Amino acid sequence: MAGSGSNQSYKRVNPKMVELAREARELTQTKLASLLNVSQGMVSKIEQGLNSVDDDILRKLSRVLRYPESFFLQDHRIYVPGIGFDRNRKSLGVKKRNSIDAKINIQRMHVQNLLSAVELVSENIPRIDYLDGNLSPEEPEIVANAVRQYYKLPRGPIENLTKVLEDSGIFVIETDFDTDKQFGMTVQAPEVPAIIFLNKNLSPDRMRFTLAHELGHIIMHEMPSPESESQADRFASELLLPSDEIKKDLLNHGINRMYLQNLKDLKYKWGVSFQTLVKKALDLGIISAKQRQYFYVQMSRNGYSRNNEPDCGLEKEKPTLFNNLLKLYKSELDYSDIDLAKVMSLNKEEYQSLYSNEELRPRLRLIANSGRHAV
Repeated sequence: MAGSGSNQSYKRVNPKMVELAREARELTQTKLASLLNVSQGMVSKIEQGLNSVDDDILRKLSRVLRYPESFFLQDHRIYVPGIGFDRNRKSLGVKKRNSIDAKINIQRMHVQNLLSAVELVSENIPRIDYLDGNLSPEEPEIVANAVRQYYKLPRGPIENLTKVLEDSGIFVIETDFDTDKQFGMTVQAPEVPAIIFLNKNLSPDRMRFTLAHELGHIIMHEMPSPESESQADRFASELLLPSDEIKKDLLNHGINRMYLQNLKDLKYKWGVSFQTLVKKALDLGIISAKQRQYFYVQMSRNGYSRNNEPDCGLEKEKPTLFNNLLKLYKSELDYSDIDLAKVMSLNKEEYQSLYSNEELRPRLRLIANSGRHAV
């Protein structure tokens, strides 16, 4: 397309990509217009698809928003992450929420682009109707135990929840939300497997609980409801701490005698926080609400909080599925980091910031005669 009476050429810019890039950089339309030296009305019309974008504006968009020109030409759909009724998220400002959603969509597109030449060996994600037609999100503890049976998990603690999820085809990606109020979120889109995005700054125990919480959403909540968050919390608690097993441990460790020290061994064994253990003891009737409050007072006196507890020897689980995808491109398809940055429509610096320092663990095999590779 060319403008009448002008030597400028026009490319087919996706207006949604312009909006996505702007929100990822936490810019208003007014601020972007100022940086481009154009009117806000022009930016608005570009994002609405009412104005074409000539080469000069495209170059400016690329420079100001720090994405290569190819980013704005992508023909991807934008999805709203599965955020439900997350109370912590509501405390964030609109600009920060939009930025997180935009960055999550962009990283989802990275997975989609990479999977164009690669396929997962299997996808084995149980949904609530598949597990049992009589199961209901209103009984998340029963659903959690059905999931443990479905995955054939042994009794006792789940040794590596991240591996369980990735082996079933769910991508787990740690990212920088630039806030401690957003623990995780899930994207489910037709073009890609389910992806759980985790705040990279989570503690080992908070990471595991957030993973279990997001798995609860994937399995139980096709559509969010006001009860979704509490149901996902109950699911996570039961998945990580099966009631019939943890009750014996809690009593044997004398939690009803209200000593915080007694919880440290249990935290290490089960991989959950003090607060999760105390909440479970309350739910099982082992302690009273007053005793729970006393535990919280002890935690406060020791300088502990929801996001600041001693690790008690816990090590953080390491997601590997996405890293293996990058490894396959490098080892089997002979891609360089620069090539991968181009596939993802990222500049080199941002690619390095997001992905180049990831630990890569080979766990790959080639699917014979398919022309595609498998993770």
